[in-house]
Amino acid sequence: MVEKSFKDLVECSKKLRKECAWDKKETIESFSKYLDEEVKEVLETIDQNDHFSLRDELGDVLWNVLFIVNIAEEKNLFTLKEVMQNTHEKMVRRHPHVYSDSPGDLDSIHNEWVRIKAEEKIWKADKRKAFNERLTKVAKDE
Repeated sequence: MVEKSFKDLVECSKKLRKECAWDKKETIESFSKYLDEEVKEVLETIDQNDHFSLRDELGDVLWNVLFIVNIAEEKNLFTLKEVMQNTHEKMVRRHPHVYSDSPGDLDSIHNEWVRIKAEEKIWKADKRKAFNERLTKVAKDE
């Protein structure tokens, strides 16, 4: 079952972050190099059409994402739930040809994509401001 496997992986990530001396010392910035390395390995396996290794490399990328989210949660930056909700909302918003009655031909899809990306750029500034205000409040409360 996918849900149990995902929950087990998340719990493992949290446990290692708390109990492993190596993992405890990591920061988002220090850990980012591992994510970069793993993404490169994913791309290599795709280029080599190595689907056996691709499974493992995608798992490593997922692990890195979960680990970085753990650190972000510790710092009250954001949660895994917020990451997943945000991504789901973004994918639905960017695919109106699937989730609404927008035309589904390639030209229309491209034009909608460009329009949506432009809209996102505008409202992201407001969301960034609110996010930064929340972080400032959290820092003051600590």
